[in-house]
Amino acid sequence: MTSSFDARHGDVASVENARAGSTGGRGRRVWAVVAAPALGALLGWICLRIDVFLAVWTLEQSLPVPEEALAVYATVGAVASSLLALINFWRPVAMRGLGAWTAWITGTAALLYIVPMLERLQYAAALRLGAGGGLAATGVGAAVCGLALLGLRRLAGRWDAAAAAFAAGAALGLAVNRNVASDPFAPISLALDLLLLVLIAALALLARPRRRWVALSFAAAAVAVLVLAVELLPPGGDRRETVELAGKAPPGASNLLLVVLDTLRADVFESVVSETAEGQAFAEHLGDAAWFRNGIAAAPWTAPSVGAILTGLYPVEHGFGVRSEDPSRPLQRLAEQVPTLATRLANRGWRTEAIVTNPLLHPSSGLDRGFAHYRLLEVATSKLPLLTVLERLGWREKEIYQGADRLVARAERRLPALVDDPRPFFLWLHFMDPHEPLRAHPQLPPDAAEENLGPNERLYRQETRFVLAEVATFFQRLRAAGAFDDTLIVVVADHGEMFRSDDRDTGVLHPTTGRMLRTGHGHALYDELVRVPLVVRPAGGLPRQRDVQAVVSHVDLHDTLFDLLGVDAPRIGRDRVSVADRIVGRPRPGETTDGRWAALLSGNQHGPPMRGLRSRADKLIRVDAPQRDPELYDLRRDPDERDNLAVRHQRLRRFDEHLEELWTAQTPSEEAVDGAAMELDSETRRKLEALGYIQ
Repeated sequence: MTSSFDARHGDVASVENARAGSTGGRGRRVWAVVAAPALGALLGWICLRIDVFLAVWTLEQSLPVPEEALAVYATVGAVASSLLALINFWRPVAMRGLGAWTAWITGTAALLYIVPMLERLQYAAALRLGAGGGLAATGVGAAVCGLALLGLRRLAGRWDAAAAAFAAGAALGLAVNRNVASDPFAPISLALDLLLLVLIAALALLARPRRRWVALSFAAAAVAVLVLAVELLPPGGDRRETVELAGKAPPGASNLLLVVLDTLRADVFESVVSETAEGQAFAEHLGDAAWFRNGIAAAPWTAPSVGAILTGLYPVEHGFGVRSEDPSRPLQRLAEQVPTLATRLANRGWRTEAIVTNPLLHPSSGLDRGFAHYRLLEVATSKLPLLTVLERLGWREKEIYQGADRLVARAERRLPALVDDPRPFFLWLHFMDPHEPLRAHPQLPPDAAEENLGPNERLYRQETRFVLAEVATFFQRLRAAGAFDDTLIVVVADHGEMFRSDDRDTGVLHPTTGRMLRTGHGHALYDELVRVPLVVRPAGGLPRQRDVQAVVSHVDLHDTLFDLLGVDAPRIGRDRVSVADRIVGRPRPGETTDGRWAALLSGNQHGPPMRGLRSRADKLIRVDAPQRDPELYDLRRDPDERDNLAVRHQRLRRFDEHLEELWTAQTPSEEAVDGAAMELDSETRRKLEALGYIQ
């Protein structure tokens, strides 16, 4: 009965199963159990190379594969292979065919991909249906996988061909779903999944000689459509678009390089620049630039601050980072009606490119608007399936962003095309390194200042040294390419960071843990979070370094850059102040040494809404909560903001009136913010959760 069944279905293991009880068959199975780990480890290495290839193909960017990735894949492969060997040893008849070498290998590959498939399904379903829905989806997914294997076994007539088709489809499906249509339940994802089913069925049919021409036809058609879809759809982290040019750049127009250093507070930046070799290497390139001592962030966290840098609008106006009422889509994207710096420069003849590492700057944020080339550098953890599973289980440290060295390497590869283009370029580089999770850099020389710092602050300082050294490296490459003196360079941070040593009682509780927020960012308007580095070097440089004490907000950069570039573009105006003349040493008639009187602060991420006003000498903070009193600080006498003068100072009323005047003037109309929420794919959401941007 068994032999006739196996012969009828072409099972390659029929002979071994027929002899399952014989001494020779058992001996071969015992040997197979012993050899299983080595075979599985080899297969794990093969699967790792396949996953890396598929990620590079679908993302169109290289991935820094962690050193432990091979060990992870080899270990999982060895465990899966050993499991199949043990099952076949004890249940040779029930698991007919799994003892054959080909079925064994392909069965191991299938098991290796089933777990990350179910993990991805559970996470995506839990976001929509809650924890119970995620568990139910996992059970349904496991049943579907089993039925799929049985169905493929029926089509192929062989277990090895069925498992091979399943494994190939699973690997390809995970890559396409993660990197091209990253939401598993989106219509395009479901359409691509249907296409993959056709491809898998065709692969299974190839095992039947009489139907191979049909299978080849279906497989060829499915592959062609899939390749076309991957090529035409923008890969994850990238937006390819054609920007219609409405004009031509002025003759001899300068390039623009915007370097944003994420989470870098001004006092640590100034200390590293003055005390370390890395800081000095950075400063040497900007010795003929304007260094601002009162650069002020529009908000204490990335989304609203970067939105302000790129639009010249306050957070309440541009909308990016405003809290959404939809828990599945907690953050609003940049309002559709808001033009960006890239949009306006592209329409005037500039070539626009961006390379960013913060997952919050995903194209769904709307910040890719106007960029002909927009690249969010991905990490291997979120693109290699098994690493994602281990991270989800807490067995591997989360990897969120690529380091400055990787970003610089990517920018260097883009540099020849930028320099050789007859158009001037606008290049935005966003470095993430001073942001948690912080990493040690043992390759850096000793730094005496680190000896008196706590562990976290020591790592933060190392990250600052590392990122400044890498920025200096890119400056050197720009010089070697002959473009440094033709480029307007802006170095700015989006916000700062609060340390435990700052000893702040912020009065803000974490939304999930209920603990007081004393470190990090996004929850207060003190200077460690809103005073940021700002260095501007006009093309060709200044006669000498200029230290500027004027208060300059993120929102001032838009008009300032257009003035320095000589571009006739709409100015934001209102309370925005172009400091272009102050940078080049030609203050406008009647302009005071203070520049703008005070910068508006808002857009906090955690806690009740806050508003603030920061001048060179004073700061006012108001919290929209009944139990919170206003805070007024004399920054010249009390730079650490410890002595609250609000209850006894005559300047409170003056500051209050000015704050209300500015705040009322910036309240957007219905057209200013469309309220559209960011569409977060599951991988991006994981990263934003790990970074604390969303709960």
